[in-house]
Amino acid sequence: LNPESTIESWKFSAQTIRDLPALYDAFKDLPLTEGVIASSDVPLSVKIRDYMRKNFPGLMRKSFILENWQWLGIFFVAFLGLAFGKVLIKVLGNAISILFKREKVLIDIEAHNKFLSPISVCSVTFFWWLGLSLLGLPPEIRLILLVSVKIVSATAAVWAGYRLVDLVGNLLMGKAAKTENKYDDLLAPLITRALKAMVVVFGLVFIADIFAIDIDKILAGLGLGGLAFALAAKDTISNLFGSLTILIDRPFQIGDWVTIGKADGTVESVGVRSTRIRTFYDSVITIPNSELINAQIDNYGARNYRRITATVRIAYTTPPEKIDSFCEGIREIIRRQPNTRKDFFIINLNEFNESSLGIMIYCFVKTPNWVMELDAKHRLFADIIKLASLLKIEFAFPTRSVFMKETEAIKHDNVPLSEQEAIELGRKIAADIVPDISRSK
Repeated sequence: LNPESTIESWKFSAQTIRDLPALYDAFKDLPLTEGVIASSDVPLSVKIRDYMRKNFPGLMRKSFILENWQWLGIFFVAFLGLAFGKVLIKVLGNAISILFKREKVLIDIEAHNKFLSPISVCSVTFFWWLGLSLLGLPPEIRLILLVSVKIVSATAAVWAGYRLVDLVGNLLMGKAAKTENKYDDLLAPLITRALKAMVVVFGLVFIADIFAIDIDKILAGLGLGGLAFALAAKDTISNLFGSLTILIDRPFQIGDWVTIGKADGTVESVGVRSTRIRTFYDSVITIPNSELINAQIDNYGARNYRRITATVRIAYTTPPEKIDSFCEGIREIIRRQPNTRKDFFIINLNEFNESSLGIMIYCFVKTPNWVMELDAKHRLFADIIKLASLLKIEFAFPTRSVFMKETEAIKHDNVPLSEQEAIELGRKIAADIVPDISRSK
């Protein structure tokens, strides 16, 4: 009895606790003292031990610290725990497969298996946790076994929660891939990473709570080093705000072709800390999200149309009439192509080069990605080549023709005597080439 306390409490030595089973056996069958009421709240472990003592007295003998029935109980609990784990992961695995089939999402087998493994460990150890508490083991043995089981069970539970997030992310990204809105493709990985961070934090708190670790003292200790922690986490917080800015402002989406500083490629993923860009050399550039807040982002993927510019060079020997036919034929090809913009394009003779005439092609195609843009460009150029072949128009290439002739001076007749006569002569000849449209109307 504790004399210092106003509340009656009893303190027992460790030896007394160890001798409790023997004391219980010694007093079990003795009659109660007058005035003492028998307690009906007997632990289940004590009831099991009484049952074994009455029906199987031979199993009450001790063999290496424990009684024989306790050894049998340990093996029985271990076997049932393993069987329970096998059944649970079988049922849970089938339920997950049915869910993914119903949502019409292809399941990631690796993520599926990585989730079921810790679930199996967690269920088995949880079953052992419950079973071992019913065997009435000695305090030292019970403490060692239960603490070991608690450690494994808690770790497996956090591990299972972490892998569950992978499976949820697989489902979210599968559903996002089926929608036309690419914002889902950007949001799903961020949700997955955020959930993983939450699982780790709550998992650590859960494990600390199981082992009665004082969280308040840990937080107080962190408070003392708060300044150092804030300085160390400055970049992490900046990156977090950068990812939130990307989500809110949506400067690009997954799969967009972007240029950010010197980085040029397609957006592969957006995480909590950084954004990954796959270059056209198939390398990966990682950009911290904090840099994206003030960066100049050129998003080619946000274009409504994709521009095609080219110059078709033809030989100087091509007659002007065929040049007109060729240009109009290219215009008609653009009108008939399925992906071209019909309301605006420019096809004109545009250049006098050293060895060719240049016809400018300036048009647009409406395609969702770069690969389809190249396909539309290929079809357009192939049809232009066919048109040139049918019109017998020769494509020019850089050449230099050298003509050997006598150096005879050119005689110019009827040379204008004044600047005004020269102007009138030029206008007269041009009028013979091009009719006056205003008078024809």
